[in-house]
Amino acid sequence: MSERKPLYQSPGQPGKRGFEDLECYQLALEVMAKIHTFSKTLPPDEKFDLYSQIRRSAKGITGNIGEGYGRYHYLDSLRFYSIARGELNETLARLIDARVLNYID
Repeated sequence: MSERKPLYQSPGQPGKRGFEDLECYQLALEVMAKIHTFSKTLPPDEKFDLYSQIRRSAKGITGNIGEGYGRYHYLDSLRFYSIARGELNETLARLIDARVLNYID
């Protein structure tokens, strides 16, 4: 399996930067970038519906991972990671919606 180049690399020593080093965060960034590219192909009448919902849910994944990482107590962190998982599932549901509406194959 080939090594992926991260979309974002923060300054500092690798492994000691924070949530940016998490593999799940890097993967979530890839999902968010691909969702943004896809959303630009949606028809204009979806601008304030599917377009905005799928973009917001994709951004929520990365946001909640970052917020959870910054929490002091591990149970608080787990709550935000759980929310990030929910955002990921919402993004998947919106992609299924797009498939059913014949916006993607």
